[in-house]
Order: sequence, then C-alpha cells, then structure tokens
Amino acid sequence: MTSLARRSRSARRPASDPRSTLAAVPAPASTRDPVAAMITLASPHGPVHVAATASGICGVELGVDAGAFAARIGRRLGGVVIDGSRPGSGAGGERRPAPSGGSWLDRACGHLAHARAALEGALSGRPAAVADVQLDWTGLAPFDRRVLEAARAVGWGEVATYGELARRIGAPRAARAVGGAIGRNRFWLLVPCHRIVAAGGRIGGYGSPPYGVELKRELLAHEGVVVTLDGLGRRPGRPRVRSGQAEGAARRAGVRPTGGASIPSSRRPQPPSDRPYRAT
Repeated sequence: MTSLARRSRSARRPASDPRSTLAAVPAPASTRDPVAAMITLASPHGPVHVAATASGICGVELGVDAGAFAARIGRRLGGVVIDGSRPGSGAGGERRPAPSGGSWLDRACGHLAHARAALEGALSGRPAAVADVQLDWTGLAPFDRRVLEAARAVGWGEVATYGELARRIGAPRAARAVGGAIGRNRFWLLVPCHRIVAAGGRIGGYGSPPYGVELKRELLAHEGVVVTLDGLGRRPGRPRVRSGQAEGAARRAGVRPTGGASIPSSRRPQPPSDRPYRAT
C-alpha cells in the first residue's frame, strides 16, 4: 500500500477509532496540580502527618515517612501535596481563616489548624473535640464511611465493640466487616479507633509493631480506661463520662468503675486489626 493510500484511509477513520491520530484524543488533566496541604506534628509516639484539602482533613498518619505519606495522598486525589506550614498559612496556629472563604489553600490550612489543636489536646491526655474537625471523605467506600462516622460518635473515655458499631449502622451481622473498615481508618485519632474494642472485655487489635496494642492501651489510659491482663477497667477517681447507648456498649465490653473483667479465651476469632498509621 502506498503512503498516499495509507494517509487516505487514516483520514476516513472516525475520531472514536483507537487507531486515529493522537491529536483526536483529549489530553488528560495535569496530575501535578496542588490538591492538598500537609503539616507534621511531634508526638510522644513519633511524627504525625496531617493533610487537608479545601473540604477538610483527608489523612492523618503516625510514624511513617513524610514523603511516602504525601505520595499516597497525592495518588488518591490526583495531584501533589504541598507544605501547609508556611508563615501566615494558619496551619501553625498564627490564624485560622474561615473554611468557607479565601483560597483553597487558606481553607485547607484552616482545617489543618483546627486538626492541630484537636490532635495536640488528645495526645496530651485532655478531652479534645476531635469529632468537630471536618473530614474530607473523598474516595472512601460508603460502608467504611458509615463505620467511621459511627466510631467518631464514641466519645472521650467511652468504648464500643465492633458488634455495637455494626448495630448502630444497621448491619448487626457485620461485626467482622466493621473491623475491616476500622482497620482502613485513614484519620488517626480524628476517628478514635482505639475506643473500639473486642467483645467480652478484650482489647482487640490495633495495627502492628512498633505501635500495636500497647499504643491502644496507652491511648485508652489517657482517657481513664485502664487495660491490664485482667481486662478493661476504669481508673479509680476518674469521672465516668458515658451515657445512654455508649454506656451499654461499655458494659458489654467489660468496662467497670474500678477493677476489670476477665478476658475470655484469646482463641476466639477477632475482627481485623485497625492500623492507626494507615492511609489508603
């Protein structure tokens, strides 16, 4: 076939033909545009990386490499993550713009400043309004979001079981699936997955070393819930802050005002561990 014939046949192909010239295919949007800002906080357990978009906090991870954290957020959102701790950004506490106004970066840094205050309060052992921090749920499966929203409703000093969360979201037979969703929590401490325990007074899982169950035990102790080999208990002298449905969940999980309940056999199956440092 002559070159003239080949050019003629190519000209007759519709634009939808995959063999058409590349000029007929729209160029993809740039993946290098900034889509989120991030800061890093110091904590007794290691660095805490926090990222936010204009819509809210999109990720919190503990003890991971900052570059890897930014890369994961960027891949999920289709862009790059930039430094949110620049002077005047508000993320360092200098000011906090109203989330509804200003540029996307102003709004993102406003969310970062709010998250910083809540996380620092929680890490210092003070009741913190982590549930007031706005989250960006982009890319999260609907079931996972329902589970994490239910977990956010478990307040300071309270605990709930995987089964209790399953009942709260209207899926009473889905305790194991609830455990999986907790394990995929991308908002460490802002969704307090350490307050979700196994049935019968067992503490349940919490990530893997160097964090794992020991960190879960420490976070609960900050809130007055003592966990020993004998089970869950209430530190003497600490106020009881549970009420209503959460109180019932706590009783079912084995929490007592003082002392603790024995832990049933660890051979019983448990839901998957929740990983406080994971972002997907």
